[in-house]
Amino acid sequence: MSSASTTYYDRLKMAAVDQGLFLLQDVIVRFKRMESILAFVGLFYAGKTAAAVSVRVIEGVRVFVLSQLRWHDFTRYGQWAVVTGGTDGIGKQYARQLAKRGLNIILISRDMEKLRATAQELEFDFRVRTQIIQADLSEGRHIYPEIAKQLEGKEIGILINNAGVMYDSPSLFLNVPEKKLIESVNINMMAVMMMTYIVLPQMVERKKGLIVNMSSISSFYPLPLMAVYSASKVCNVVVSISDQMCLL
Repeated sequence: MSSASTTYYDRLKMAAVDQGLFLLQDVIVRFKRMESILAFVGLFYAGKTAAAVSVRVIEGVRVFVLSQLRWHDFTRYGQWAVVTGGTDGIGKQYARQLAKRGLNIILISRDMEKLRATAQELEFDFRVRTQIIQADLSEGRHIYPEIAKQLEGKEIGILINNAGVMYDSPSLFLNVPEKKLIESVNINMMAVMMMTYIVLPQMVERKKGLIVNMSSISSFYPLPLMAVYSASKVCNVVVSISDQMCLL
């Protein structure tokens, strides 16, 4: 091979190397630009996440710490508080805390023995007056005229819609007994609306009152195998918003 040919091929190689280096440099420059964009996106996401966590922490401190340092006078809303499903669990603790703050308590449940025991406990522990109403909220609309009659003349400042029911175990919709479906609707939905319908007028008239509707995290997300329960709890969120607007 001649010297001229060798020089020509050397030049081609050098040109190829230079072109490769140029392309590599271009890729590096583009990558650095992309790196800056990705860094900005990451920084934005990290800031957003940090802000969300901070809000939750502040809210948690407000609810679970600061609330314990201040004594709220709930009696300013009225002399009586109504608690459905107030003989067990969360409902009973609501009844106890409200009685502790000086409110007289009206308990609504279907078990007369538990009603009497809980009422006696509240009267003994907190020296408040109580009233018990035996009612099976799963029976539907015909029970509410009697409940309304027994609540007449009471200055009801707070209503705790606590009563609720769910399946005995997760089940496909078609495997849930019809009775259980109707029971879920009557207790989780109708009871909330009807009890609110009974006590809300006097609250609006006095321009004060509190209504607490116990919902569930399942009301915000689909819950497979618990479809009716999940759907019935969505109602409580809607009614809560409506109640708030009515009391403004």
